[in-house]
Amino acid sequence: MSSNQLTSCLHHEIALLKQLQQLLAIEKNSLVARDYAALEELSLKKQDLSTTLESAARERMALIGTTPNNPDPKEALLAFLKTCSTEQVSAINQLNAELAEQLTLCREQNLVNGQVIAANLHLRREIIGELNNQPANLYTSNGSVQVQDNADRHQEV
Repeated sequence: MSSNQLTSCLHHEIALLKQLQQLLAIEKNSLVARDYAALEELSLKKQDLSTTLESAARERMALIGTTPNNPDPKEALLAFLKTCSTEQVSAINQLNAELAEQLTLCREQNLVNGQVIAANLHLRREIIGELNNQPANLYTSNGSVQVQDNADRHQEV
């Protein structure tokens, strides 16, 4: 296996992760705007991109020589790098660092999107509770939850 194949594979994965970051940013905007039609389309695009990313990761693992006998990717990469020149090792290490950074950015954006989803669900539950005249949960000054009956909630002072 050549280092050129590995660097090409790493460049491809990084480009895919940048595409995923763009989709995640668009998804966040759609979540905030509650644009559910756009979210469905984005979900399909993310699924396709995830499948492509998984395939690229499997290809990378095959290139570095990850096998059932040597399933540890770090060990396989170290063994692969021993066959490369100093310049190739430097380029591969730099690309690996960029790949890790892109993965971290995607995870962080995905976490933000998850928080937006959780906030939307919480708001929806509160609205449904109000419509069904259920007691509301209020936070006290020390952060604990206090259930307040809706009958007293709108009294005039």
